Amino acid sequence: MTVSLRGNLLSRHEISLAAARSWLLILLLALSAISAGAQGLSPSTAINFGSVNLGATSTYHQNFTGPEGSAGVSIQSVTTITYGSPDQDFSVTSTTCTGSTITYPDTCAVNLAFKPSQIGIRLGALLFTNTSGVIVNTIYLAGVGVGPQIVFSPAMAVTVNSAATLSPDAFT
Repeated sequence: MTVSLRGNLLSRHEISLAAARSWLLILLLALSAISAGAQGLSPSTAINFGSVNLGATSTYHQNFTGPEGSAGVSIQSVTTITYGSPDQDFSVTSTTCTGSTITYPDTCAVNLAFKPSQIGIRLGALLFTNTSGVIVNTIYLAGVGVGPQIVFSPAMAVTVNSAATLSPDAFT
């Protein structure tokens, strides 16, 4: 299986799925390093769900610690987005973070689920919003949907008459 990436308008590169996963991990680590400087909950590293079959669900549990040396972070909501749309491939199944102020060394927990709706690389984010509606933490999410490109549903069986009842004359 190859994944096609388009660089500038005149170039085209094809890479293997394994290379695409490596590329994705490098991108997520770089984005996590950018967001790590923000004064918010930790850890702020990306979460990679790996490869998940279409129709299957992978879960993940993460504890977050309040920021050191501050009054803490008040969390009003914890949501996910997939390519900018809420609760598609990634979702929050439960959390103890909402409605509380998290100070160091206190923790809160988030349980996530990844259920890919399409094959290929799926990118998203876990967003922590404070009581003022400001996003105080962004954790990048990634996973790979695995499965056939075409799904025939429902499966169907057709019974064909036996050769004894067919004759060459029936096809003229």
